[in-house]
Amino acid sequence: MSQVNKEITQEISEEKAARAVVYNFLSSLFAKEVSSDLVSQLTSEQGQSFLNSLALEPSLSAPINEINTKLAALNAKESLLELAADFCGLFLVDGRASVSPYAGQYLGADKNVKRKSDRPQIFGELHQKMTEFLTDNKLQITATFLSLAIISQ
Repeated sequence: MSQVNKEITQEISEEKAARAVVYNFLSSLFAKEVSSDLVSQLTSEQGQSFLNSLALEPSLSAPINEINTKLAALNAKESLLELAADFCGLFLVDGRASVSPYAGQYLGADKNVKRKSDRPQIFGELHQKMTEFLTDNKLQITATFLSLAIISQ
């Protein structure tokens, strides 16, 4: 393999690694409620360095500045409760507009359903639709079921 090809291969590998870090970061934001640990990580020197490196991309500069402004304004418990409420509103709604991560959402007793076989199942239609969506977009659920991981190609 020529030197140019090796350099291009190395560059692509570095880009994939950087992309994986960003995807991991984003999945951590959407996988569960924001915790005080995550806020501490993002406001730490290493977290700020990571966010500043993302801000070097012109299209991300304004959103990263907004994130930093919001992080600076967080005042412990009250802000975390507001973030928890936002997370709930976005991801833990009735299960009709989104897929709830809780089995109880699917296994609840519906008084209008007479036969057990007609009750929603944990791996029912919504689960199947989400599985198809993930497969079509080359995503998968990790073993912990808390975040998405990119399928290696």
